[in-house]
Parts: sequence; structure tokens; C-alpha cells
Amino acid sequence: PEDLPLALTDRRTGVASLDALWDLRAARAALEMATIRHALRTTYGNRVAAARLLGISRASLYRKLKQNEADSAKTRLSLL
Repeated sequence: PEDLPLALTDRRTGVASLDALWDLRAARAALEMATIRHALRTTYGNRVAAARLLGISRASLYRKLKQNEADSAKTRLSLL
């Protein structure tokens, strides 16, 4: 559960929310980021190798990482 993005957790408790799992966009984004994190761990943080492993361009990987960072920050702010 701690690996789940904030968008898939109950904002009051921090626990995974089953209602959020019905949100296809959020579920897809969570799966995509979990896959990216796994690729980065597999390549010891080498983003070029991770992008190659994922079959995407380096620019796409950087864009997805940046978007995830922005989404996480926005979700954290909404918790305040």
C-alpha cells in the first residue's frame, strides 16, 4: 500500500481506497509508475537503460516522471 500513489489512497487515512481503484485513469497511471519504478530498480537508476527496457524514448520517460512528480505534489497539497 505504501507504493500506491496518493491518488489511490483514502486521503483521510492514507489506506488504499477501493473506490479509487474504479478510476481507470488513476489505476493505469499507478500501474505505469509501478512499472517505471521497477525498470529503474532493475537498471540501478539508469534512466536511458530503463527507457530502453520499457520500449519508450528517454524523453517520454522523463516526461512521465515529471508528470508523476507534479501529480503527487498536487495530491499532497490537496491533503492540507
